[in-house]
Amino acid sequence: MLEKSVLQNEMVRMNMEEDRKKAIASLLKDMESIADRMRELIVKMPPHDLLGYIYAQHMMKTMGNQIGGEKQGQEDGPDDMVNENQFLLAYVQAVLASDAAPADMEFNEALCAELFELSRKLRAQSHALCYVHLC
Repeated sequence: MLEKSVLQNEMVRMNMEEDRKKAIASLLKDMESIADRMRELIVKMPPHDLLGYIYAQHMMKTMGNQIGGEKQGQEDGPDDMVNENQFLLAYVQAVLASDAAPADMEFNEALCAELFELSRKLRAQSHALCYVHLC
C-alpha cells in the first residue's frame, strides 16, 4: 500500500514538473516575440526623440503624482515607475548599441505608447519566469 502511494506521488510530481517545463517554454516564446517587437519599434525611431519621449513621460507622471497626491498602496507608485523606466531605458540602450540605425527613421507617438506597454509586459513576464523557476 505504501509503495502504491509513493508511486502515485512520484507520478504527480513528474506531471507537475512537465507542466512547469511547458509553462516556461511558453513564457520564453512569448518573451522572445515581445522582445523582437520592441527591437523593431526602437530601431524605427530617432534615438534622441525616443529618449526624450521616455523622459517626458516620466516627468509628466511624476508631476501628476505630485499634483494629484500619492495614494497609499498605489500599484503604480514612484518606485515601480522608476523600475519600469529603468527597464525600458536599459532595453533601449542595448538595442541602440547593438543595431545599426536605418537611414529612414520617423518618430511616432503611437509606436512609443506600444513600446511602453510591451516593456511592461516583458518586465512582468520576466518576473513570472523567475517565479516559475522558483516553484
